[in-house]
Amino acid sequence: MKLVVALLALLWAAGNLFAAGLMLTNGIAAKTAAKGLTEQGLLVLGALLLAALALSLIWQCVDLLRSETNESA
Repeated sequence: MKLVVALLALLWAAGNLFAAGLMLTNGIAAKTAAKGLTEQGLLVLGALLLAALALSLIWQCVDLLRSETNESA
């Protein structure tokens, strides 16, 4: 069961990393820069926070998968 949870969480984290990438590219686009520094900063900051949380989730999933393999050995 831990394996299924870890794989689903990895899929969720991959989606979050994709969304963070889209937010970052839109945050540094010329169209957003024309709207002002506030909108640009919010998109970039949101992307960085989302990526940090996704990377943290990936780290926890890897630890969970490692503990699963250690228990079965």
